[in-house]
Amino acid sequence: MRRTLRNALPARISTMPFWSLALSAPLLLITLAGCPDLTLQINDSNGVTAGLVAQERSCWDLNEDGIGDPSEDINGDGNFDELDCDSHMGPAGPTGPEGPAGADGISCWDLDGDGQGDPEEDVNDDGAFNALDCAGTPGATGATGPAGPAGPTRATGPEGPPGDGTTYGNGSAGPKVVSVSTTLTDTDLRYTDFTINTGITLTVPSGAVIRCTGNFTNNGTIVVQTSARGGTQNGTAPVVGLSDSPAHPGVTLSAAAAGEYGSNATTRVGGAGGVAPSAFAARYIYLPGANAGGGGGGARAALGGYGGGSLVVLAQLGVVNFGTITANGAAGAGNCGGGGGGIVVLASSGLVANSGTINALGGNGGASSAAAGAGGGGGGGIVHLIGPNVVPGTINLQGGAAGSTAVSITADPRQGGGGGGACGGNGGAGGSVTAAGAASAATAGSTGQFLTTYIDPIWLY
Repeated sequence: MRRTLRNALPARISTMPFWSLALSAPLLLITLAGCPDLTLQINDSNGVTAGLVAQERSCWDLNEDGIGDPSEDINGDGNFDELDCDSHMGPAGPTGPEGPAGADGISCWDLDGDGQGDPEEDVNDDGAFNALDCAGTPGATGATGPAGPAGPTRATGPEGPPGDGTTYGNGSAGPKVVSVSTTLTDTDLRYTDFTINTGITLTVPSGAVIRCTGNFTNNGTIVVQTSARGGTQNGTAPVVGLSDSPAHPGVTLSAAAAGEYGSNATTRVGGAGGVAPSAFAARYIYLPGANAGGGGGGARAALGGYGGGSLVVLAQLGVVNFGTITANGAAGAGNCGGGGGGIVVLASSGLVANSGTINALGGNGGASSAAAGAGGGGGGGIVHLIGPNVVPGTINLQGGAAGSTAVSITADPRQGGGGGGACGGNGGAGGSVTAAGAASAATAGSTGQFLTTYIDPIWLY
């Protein structure tokens, strides 16, 4: 769009004579104040000629004043440019008709391009022809990347119960079936299962601990050997002083004593019996060791009864006794005390069932003789069943009987009878002998202790 010079110039200039705009320069362009897109062109050709040429207006300049007005910023972006001219465009034309559909392509699995599924084109052999048949041959395995940094160390949790390797062993000895009467001599007592057949007697050394990862089943007879030695004295009459070999106390608080030895001038008292631990203390004897029941008190040239031995059976799945388990103390020789009964501990995380009989009897005291009084009986032993499920069955824990006093005492010197060894029960006292030769009665040992602890033994062993 162009304007005439008269319309473009201010009134002061437009009224001037045309020739007054002539300048000495051949060409002069003058920008008019207030109209940045208008210039004054003055030419000198064959005389002085002046002309005014107006530049074309911008499309956004709706009022053609060369200045951006707020109404002319059509898109509101703060600029005055061609983007503000879009609103001046005409309406959109109608949509043209849809073109014809293109020809179908060839599926990736269609190797021969015939549009039919051929057997060799079912690459994955799934009976279908689809994109799963287009997978290429797997590429080679890439190299292993470097190891990542180590993660943070977690705090150590509380310690749990011991594993089977300590409580029930590791099964390193395998399964064992005792089908012939024998003595257990295995050096490795860690079995998977342990079975004693009906009618078979297995003799077990005192202190044995049998561990099974499976079951322990006794259909026959188990005899636990005695262990703690009884006391004795050495000397030849009429020597009064004797060398004394005291009885072993086993697990008890004190050992059985020998009877007093001396002339017939006065009464010679019998030896005191051993003293048993309390029920509280007995409950914590989980592994008694080789010496369980205490030995009986001795006499001159005679030996007190040996104390009963110990057997511990730990089987993870179950301990079942259909037969007999015996751990009795031995009887004392003449004038001596009997040994205390032994200890049997059966434990399992499963079932502990005694459908047979368990014996831990005290040994009987020795009878009096012409030279000494009668021996006291040994105390009964300890049977402890440990597990969440316990069936007690028949348990015999009687103390040993006191020795008889049928013979009159005539020897000089003479001796009181030896005391009985203890275990779960106290040992009986030996009989005294008076100066006149009368023998007082000895006493029997007291009954032992039967204990049950309803707990998983892995917390104890």
